[in-house]
Amino acid sequence: MEVKYGPEIEDIRSFLDTLSRHKKVTFVTTSTRSPYVEKKGESPKSSQLARHLAQKLKERGVKVEIFDAAK
Repeated sequence: MEVKYGPEIEDIRSFLDTLSRHKKVTFVTTSTRSPYVEKKGESPKSSQLARHLAQKLKERGVKVEIFDAAK
């Protein structure tokens, strides 16, 4: 899956550089989807973005946790 960013964060390297200075990063997502939409396999954009950023940070050796506060 490819996550597209808006123009305000087109280049996320500086954001990842800032977070990479930490040994552990936690993302908390709060968006929800109706049960019908979830059955179709769609997840909220904030969750998609958190997973994408987590993957990039893990590649840099950062421990990452994602908590879904909506569940």
